[in-house]
Amino acid sequence: MTPENANKPQLTRETLMEIRRHARIQAIRKVSGYFLIALTFSRAVIPILGCIFVGLILFASDSTSSFHDFFLQYAQSKQSIFDLIADGVSLEIKLVFILLISLLFFVMEMIVIYLRKLIACFYEGNIFHHAAISYATKAFNWNLALTAVILALELCLSLMNMIYGTENPSLSMSTWIGNVVDEAIWIGCLLLIIWSLEIGVDLNEEAELTI
Repeated sequence: MTPENANKPQLTRETLMEIRRHARIQAIRKVSGYFLIALTFSRAVIPILGCIFVGLILFASDSTSSFHDFFLQYAQSKQSIFDLIADGVSLEIKLVFILLISLLFFVMEMIVIYLRKLIACFYEGNIFHHAAISYATKAFNWNLALTAVILALELCLSLMNMIYGTENPSLSMSTWIGNVVDEAIWIGCLLLIIWSLEIGVDLNEEAELTI
């Protein structure tokens, strides 16, 4: 060891780990700040978009078409559902779509609310914390409920596609099975993240007890 190095203070392993930990927390806080801005904006926009969609459905032209006629028209044409609604639907179909749209945007709003609370915990440095796990779990449960409803609706459309023989590829049973597999993989990844947070909390508590 040279005389210059001998006069320099030597960093211990614990000090180096603390420096790296502080750097990671600062990086997480910086990224979390951007996510907080995006989620705050999304929380304000989602109700506005929901009201716009409900208004478009409510003030669409009236017709006497039944659910059966509407489905056949949708399955056999290349138009979107909202284009068909704009062309004219019955009051019953309007009410069903208003209910579904309201439910969809409500669940999306709840997911964004809990995600924002989760990111706020990260921004404050409370990464492996019980509050973070609670918010992550609630956001996951709302997302799981939304996924289940969407897959159920897609299954109904696939069954109707088979019953009425419209042979629309986007409504086939194989497409629905593919969507189920995709969602199952995504849900599995989210569960791994939540379990990682839980393990981190346990390790932190064990470290505090050891100290």
